[in-house]
Amino acid sequence: LTALFSFNSYYIVIDLFWLTIVACFVISIAYYSVNIRDFSIKEVTEGQNDKYKTSSLDDIFAEKLYSETVNIIESERLFLNNQFRLSDLAERLNYSLHHISQVINKYSGQNFSDFINNYRVEECKKQLRNPKRINETILAIAFECGFNNKASFNRSFKKITGLTPSEYRSQNVN
Repeated sequence: LTALFSFNSYYIVIDLFWLTIVACFVISIAYYSVNIRDFSIKEVTEGQNDKYKTSSLDDIFAEKLYSETVNIIESERLFLNNQFRLSDLAERLNYSLHHISQVINKYSGQNFSDFINNYRVEECKKQLRNPKRINETILAIAFECGFNNKASFNRSFKKITGLTPSEYRSQNVN
């Protein structure tokens, strides 16, 4: 009986040892995941301020380039082309893709896709308010304004206006 008791005690001690190891491991993973999450959030927000710290563009030139970018997009209504890409804009302005992307991100606070979709949504809003176009489908207007598909149009429209395209049209047509 004594031999049996000591044999079971040995396994109980081993089990407690491993249980303690596993518990410490789980607690340390939980602790580090919380701290790493906080660290990465701080790093991302700090990184946004320093994102272009080493850029070769100075602020005066960057503002000029952004102004040129907005001017050409608006005057030539490039956003209406559903195949319009950042590379097309860079080629058109004869600047690097990276520099164009940088000035759009820095001065609009958006990536290129969201930046262009803002123009497209504004054009859609104008067309949806037009009483002469009341019999046209919203999707036809969206395609005409440069969107490629219904899902991206609806998502962008709702994100920018807070309304679905149909809600917007019903609230804004005389």
